Order: sequence, then C-alpha cells, then structure tokens
Amino acid sequence: LLVYFLVTLPFFMLSENWPLLDCLYFSVVALTTVGYGDFAPKRPVTRLFLCFVMILALVIVVTAIGNLVGTLVSAEISLHRRRKKEQLK
Repeated sequence: LLVYFLVTLPFFMLSENWPLLDCLYFSVVALTTVGYGDFAPKRPVTRLFLCFVMILALVIVVTAIGNLVGTLVSAEISLHRRRKKEQLK
C-alpha cells in the first residue's frame, strides 16, 4: 500500500501538475475503485499509467479483503473448535 502511494503521488504531481492533496485524493479514489469523476487525467501518458494503477489497485483491494476474510474465518473456526472441545469434556 505504501509503495502504491509512493508511486502514484509523485507521478500525478509531475504529469498532471496537481497539488499533493489532489493527488492523494485521486490516488485513494482510484485505489478504492469509487471513481467520483470529479478529477480526470488530461494527458494520455497519465491515462495509460492509470490503466495499470487501477489494475494494481484492484489487486490490492481484493488481497486486503481476502486477508481480512481469511483472518475472520480462521478466528471463527478456532472459536468453534474450542467450544466443541469444551462440550466434549
């Protein structure tokens, strides 16, 4: 996630001449795949870069959700096993 912002923020600042706060906002919107439409890159190179960034963002979001769900499921299974073991005693 840190790498995502370390790559996107400077790129948007240099290619679109946006202020840092606008670059951060746009990077978060792209990462969360919300796409409000209030900011849009004008230069073709930025649009091409954004195509790859959005695929990367999708992978980051799906991986984070997968990790969260995996942790929750593991905790639930552990709890279920503990309860089952206590019932057998």
